[in-house]
Amino acid sequence: MTTLNVYKGSEVVGTGESPVHVNLDPATYPAGTFKGELVDDNGKKTDKFDFPEVTVIAPVIGVTKVTLDPATASIVVGATSKLTATVEPSNATESGVNWSSSNTAVATVSGGTVTGKTAGTSTITATSKSDSKIVGTTKVTVTAAEG
Repeated sequence: MTTLNVYKGSEVVGTGESPVHVNLDPATYPAGTFKGELVDDNGKKTDKFDFPEVTVIAPVIGVTKVTLDPATASIVVGATSKLTATVEPSNATESGVNWSSSNTAVATVSGGTVTGKTAGTSTITATSKSDSKIVGTTKVTVTAAEG
């Protein structure tokens, strides 16, 4: 059995039978950053050799849930209310949302700020930019201004 030792500088960062897996931070490592040596059953080592350039790509962390706060809101015509979207997990690769209103005659939304247009109800939706099937909603009731 032949063993492969992988070095970064003088530190052994991986060892074992091929393939050897080494945990690395996402980055591009130039040729020569890592060196290897083969060790036979008798402990005889080859000269160290350079590995070619290695590129490690960061894993994609998908969105699993979008929630809106508050879950319901009431505003008067002409007033605004701020909704907050929370995306889970908090370390999702793409944590942005797109905002929409089910009835723009009643309420519009921009960046989470809802504006009451006329009396009625509208559902405000925050849709994950990374997965359009993942949404959070708030029911908004708009009432006529008194007086």
